[in-house]
Amino acid sequence: MQFPRATHRNVYVCSQRAGERVMAGIRTFLEKKLRLTVNEEKSAVDRPWRRKFLGFSLQKTKGRYKIRLASQSKDRLKKKLRDLTNRNRSENLEERVRKINTYLRGWIGYFGLIETLSVGAAERPRNADRPRVLPG
Repeated sequence: MQFPRATHRNVYVCSQRAGERVMAGIRTFLEKKLRLTVNEEKSAVDRPWRRKFLGFSLQKTKGRYKIRLASQSKDRLKKKLRDLTNRNRSENLEERVRKINTYLRGWIGYFGLIETLSVGAAERPRNADRPRVLPG
């Protein structure tokens, strides 16, 4: 029987204790029965909103979980856009815009599942949803 080189699984349970019990059982099955090694750095029992998975994270809003962008993914996007818009790059504007559009098209295609625009509540001002009143 062949298994993919990297197999990712998330298991969600109700409590920390149940998570530790399930993790021990899964680890035993993988190591003893299938003779696979478990990467301890990537394996953990934790709250879903504290973990990231393939660039995504979860956010609990009004009793419902929503898919959000992991903070590391946002940082990578910013770094890549800074590299693509660097003034020291010697390319014309059309070529630069084409590269940015290509990158963003792929990025949006991959992260299109995101249900929330913010990465975390700490980044958003408290009155972000309040309508703006213009003078005049």
